[in-house]
Parts: sequence; structure tokens; C-alpha cells
Amino acid sequence: MKRNFLLTSFLALLTLVSFAGNKKNSGLFVPLTAPVITKAEQPIVSNALQNEIKIDWTFTGSATGFEIEVTQDAVASPTVISVVGPAVRTYTLVATDPTHPLTVGKVYSFKVKAIAAAPVDNSVYSTASANVTYLAQLTNSVDLSIVDNQVTSSAVGLTWHDGNVDESGYIITVMGAGLTPYEVKVLKSESVSGAGNQYFKTIISLNAKTFYQFQVKPFRDAGAGEFYGPSSNIASKITKVLPAAAPVVSFTNNCPAFVGVAWTVDRQEDITSFVVQRSYDNAGFQNVYTARANENLTHDNDVQAGKTMWYRVIAFNESSPNGVISAPAKIEVIPYTAPPVPENVRSDKALKTTTSLTIKWNNPDTDAGCKSNTRQSNYVLYKLSTETEYKVFGILNPTANSVVLTGLKPKDIVDFRVFSLSDRGLNSNQAGGRDTTLGPPYAPSGLLATSGLDALKNTVTNLTWEDNARDEYLFAVESSSDNVTFKEIGRRAFNIDFALVKYIHTPVEEGVRYYYRVRSINDFGISDPSPVLSHIPDYTIAPAAPYGLKARLVSGKVVLTWYDDSYREENIVVEKSSDNGTTYVSIATLGRNILTFTDENVAANASYKYRVKAVNPKGSSPYSKIADLKAGATVSTSSVLSNESVSLYPNPTADFVNIKIPSDLVGKTGKVLILDKSNRVVLDKNFNFDSAELNIDIKNYTEGVYNVIISSGNSKVSKKVYKY
Repeated sequence: MKRNFLLTSFLALLTLVSFAGNKKNSGLFVPLTAPVITKAEQPIVSNALQNEIKIDWTFTGSATGFEIEVTQDAVASPTVISVVGPAVRTYTLVATDPTHPLTVGKVYSFKVKAIAAAPVDNSVYSTASANVTYLAQLTNSVDLSIVDNQVTSSAVGLTWHDGNVDESGYIITVMGAGLTPYEVKVLKSESVSGAGNQYFKTIISLNAKTFYQFQVKPFRDAGAGEFYGPSSNIASKITKVLPAAAPVVSFTNNCPAFVGVAWTVDRQEDITSFVVQRSYDNAGFQNVYTARANENLTHDNDVQAGKTMWYRVIAFNESSPNGVISAPAKIEVIPYTAPPVPENVRSDKALKTTTSLTIKWNNPDTDAGCKSNTRQSNYVLYKLSTETEYKVFGILNPTANSVVLTGLKPKDIVDFRVFSLSDRGLNSNQAGGRDTTLGPPYAPSGLLATSGLDALKNTVTNLTWEDNARDEYLFAVESSSDNVTFKEIGRRAFNIDFALVKYIHTPVEEGVRYYYRVRSINDFGISDPSPVLSHIPDYTIAPAAPYGLKARLVSGKVVLTWYDDSYREENIVVEKSSDNGTTYVSIATLGRNILTFTDENVAANASYKYRVKAVNPKGSSPYSKIADLKAGATVSTSSVLSNESVSLYPNPTADFVNIKIPSDLVGKTGKVLILDKSNRVVLDKNFNFDSAELNIDIKNYTEGVYNVIISSGNSKVSKKVYKY
């Protein structure tokens, strides 16, 4: 209820009163001028205990006092209040005034007149004052409290009860931590009224998460000012937090079996909870996890490998009970894959036997974090070179890195493969190799021969062949003159480049058919021979002349001996002269390499001359020196060195050469002279022939052809040896 306290000043001009002059002789009073009421108000002081109406007036004349006429609710019979005191121009009525107690809600008006001493008349009453309604002292509002459902981050709803009926409105004092208190004026008409004098008001424009205190007091607009009642109790409240911000979603893991979903949000301290949602079509989302306020990560263990998925996070707080949804985040879930291919798959050369191979490999690391390619087992496959299909030899645990292939035979060629199987049934690619069990090596093949002259004009045959083995360390070269009986003529070391292997056969005789074959050798034996090669070195030039021709009379016969320094003769022609060399006749045509001839057609006490020459299709050699047999020569019984009685082996050789001599020279002395291809002496040594064989060390000689000359007494023989 609004009460209007209007101060009204009534100025009234008193009507002229008749002058009776001095009460001289006439007996008339002089009337006073009527007072003028300037104010009638109800000053209300906050917390004041009294209620009052104050009347003010002006009067310019002289009076002994004043009289106030009080009219209540325009009743015809006013009450008169005498006011003594000529200087008084104001009077205050209170509720308990003994002359005229005030009644709440009544309307009062006032008149004033001056009282004078005779002979001056009292004045007439002034014009009536404005009507003034008497109002009681305002009481305090009670039960100030918070309306919880009207509390937000920027507003607090208040409610209180008020027993006043004539208040104009309310002053709400707002106090807060760190804030300067301020007041909010609320007219009664602006507040929401409820049953039982209950009022409601929402205070807005507040700060979030701030502690506030509130007090309310009534006020009354009394015309001359505002008058206040006492303040209520204090109500306190912390405003709510601001509405939640939208989270930002990211991913910490992308695995076939799970996805790590992370999120950040502004003002996380204001969050009460999160909900993580998942969708397979970016439309229908399902809740997968409810997170506490302090969480920022979860793992979804119910994903589909290789699928596209979307995730979003909803943030909740007290100001966002329905939540604030993030933008969807898209992820392509990685698929399961096969394990990595086993690495460095190999056969351990040091561990293989004649019946087994040890296969080894390295297991590359798998995806330990996501377990996208977990190795469950290792498979080992194998097949022989004669087979077309691989067989499973073993299924091993995922950490196994070796296996022994057993049940094989010597020289089995084995192809092997290793692959890994994942726990999802996915196979890696295969890796492997080939190896051969131990055993005698495979036979060489592709044997070829070419003949020619070396730097010393010696005829040599170059043999080459293909190496079909990888485990031999030597090759044995065999030769035969009849393709039946073969003997080893030399050895050749393993060729690490696996290229064509080469062996030089020297010396060889031109025009003679040789049969060759080659074997491979290792610790497990010697291979089968290669296919036999037949080869005849072509004649290149005419042969060299025989030398050292000697004639001796033995038992009535002439024994001729000579030395052969040629590998090119096809025949040896022996000629004889009975006329002291004037004419010669051929007495024998011998085969190659024959170094002696016995002439039985001799006469006693006759003299003869002999000469020999070597021939081949390219021509004849020069004649040897002439050997004379004088008449009366004695019979020789000494042993003679000859090409037939002396042999060198092995030839060619790498380390040593054995010289085999006639047995009748054992116990005698002799000499060995070795010349290199430049005819420089590399050995000149006398020997006691303690046995039928001499062993000569030549391992420190350089590669090439050497002439070996063995002599004893007056006989000697020359042989060639090839050092490789």
C-alpha cells in the first residue's frame, strides 16, 4: 500500500478584520492576523521508537500563544490543543499525545490561530492544512532466505515476509567478498507477492562463484523524504559457476582393440562430471563412459578394428544440468595386421651335419602397445630340391628363433621358409633360403681343355671346370692314357668366387691323347668324378734334339742312352755309321720317350759312330752329338740314370716333389740341380742316396716350371716339374 506524504503549505490571507481602535472609550479589540501553516508532516527516523506528526506555521504579529484545532477524518467536532508560548511556531503530535492521541490510519487536518492579550482580539483560524494520514513506525522484514531454484551463475532469488501495510517498497543491500556493498531499490509493486505477506525478488548481474550476503528493509515515501524500517536477517549464498564450456576431444591411442579418448575443457574445476559417447555413423551416439570431474581420459575397449568411429564428450556442472556437447571427433580405427616377417632367416653353417640343418631367424618386435600384430606362433616349412611342395616341419612358440631340421640325408638340398602367425590368424610373408647337408661334395662338370705354349715354350694344357659344390676345399685332377686307369696328377684349391676353376697340366706331350677327369674333396670324402674329357695337344713345332748320347759295350752289344728334353717327339730315329761318320744309316725308329737302344749288330774290335734325332709331323729336331764306340772298348757294368729309371711326383705340386731313383744307386752319392725358367740355379746340393726316394721341399718357390737335373757318377737325367 502506497501512502502519499505530501507536504502542503497553506498560505491564507486573513480577511480584513475590523478595527475597533484602541479599547479606548469604545471597548473594541484589534483582531490579530491569522497564522499561516507551512508544514504538517510525519518525520520518520530509521529505528526511531516514536510516531509523530509535526505542524509548522508562520506568524508575524505578537501573540501570547497559539491554539491548534485538530480534525480527524473530517469530523465536525475538532479537538483544540492550546499551545503556550509566544515564540513557538511548531508543534509535534505523538501517538500517545495526552490531548489528542493519534490513531493509525486516520486522516488529520490542522488549523492554527493566535492568542493575544486584551485589548487585542485573538486571530481567526488559519486556513486548514492539507490532510495528513498518520502512519505507524515501519517494522523489519523477517525470514529473509534464498530461493534455490532461482540461483544461477549471475542471479540469486530472495524471499521474505513483511508485516507492514503501508510501505512503499524495499531496499535490498548486496554485500560480497571483495565487493563494495550496494543497494537495490525495489518498489512494492515490482516485487512478487505471495501468500502470507511473502515477497520475492531476484537479484541479477552478479558474479559467478561468488559469496554474497543480502539484507532487506522496508521504506516509505512520506513526501518529505524516504523513511526506513529496520533491516532483516542476513541471507548468504554462493552463486553458481558459469555454464560448462564445450570440451575439445582428441585421441591418445588408436588400436584395433581400444581407442584412447582424451578431452580438455575450460574451467574444468567447475565441472561435476563428463559423459563420453561413441557413434559408428556420426548420428546415433551411445554412452560408453561416465567420467569424474577430474578425469580427462578413458579407453574404449569395445571398438571395431578398421572401422570409422566418432566420439564426443558432454560436460556437466550445476549451471549446465543438461550438459554441453563437444564437436564430434573422427578416428579411423587401425585394423589388425599380420606379424612382421622373420628376419635374417638362415642355415647355421657351423651347426649343420650330414643329416640335419639348424635354421635360425630373428623375430622383429611387434606392436606391444596396441597388440595389433601379436605373434602367436612361428611356422617352419621345408622341401627337398627334388620336391615341389613345402611341408610343415614344426609350429613353434612366438619367441622361438631356431629349429633343427632332422631326418635328412647327406648332400640333401633343402629349401626352407619361416613365417609368423598372429593371434588373429593373419600370416606374415615368408622368408627363407637354401642349404645343403654335409657330405662329399658334388662332382664338377663342364670340363674343358686347351693346349698351348707357356713362356718357356713348354707345352701345357689348361683345364677348366664348373664348380657345382660350395663345401669343397680341394679339387683333384686325374689323368689317364687309356681311359681305364686314372692317376692323380695334381690338386687345385677351392675358388672362393665360384667361377670356373683352372688347372695347368704340365708337362704334356704333344700329339698324345690324354683323358682327364676332376673330383671335389672335403672333410666328408671325395665326390664322384666329373665326366671324362679326351684331349690331344696339337703339335706346335719340331721337337728339340736329344742330348747326352752315350754308347757302351755291354756283353758284346752296344747300349745307347740319351736324354730327352722334348715333349713333342712322335718318334726317335737312331742312326749308325760304320765308316767313321761318312755315311749314316737308320737302324731304328723308336716310339716317343724311349731313351735307350741296344745295337746287337756289331762286330768284334769294330769302331762305330751313333746319332739320334726326334721327329714329329712338324719336322725333325737337330741330331744329337755323336757317340763313338772305339774298337776294343770294355764292358760297362755300372748303373745308368735314365728317363725310365727316374721319376718325379707329384707333378704339378705345391709343396714338395719326390725323386725316385734306381735301387742300385741306393747307398751311393749323387747331386740334384734345380734351375728356374730363367736358368738360374735355385738348388745345387749333393745327396747320399739313403733310399730309393729323395724328398725336395719347394713350397717357397714361385709358381712356374723348373728343370730338375739328377746326376750320379757319369750319368744324369733331366726332368721338369711345375710348381703352382
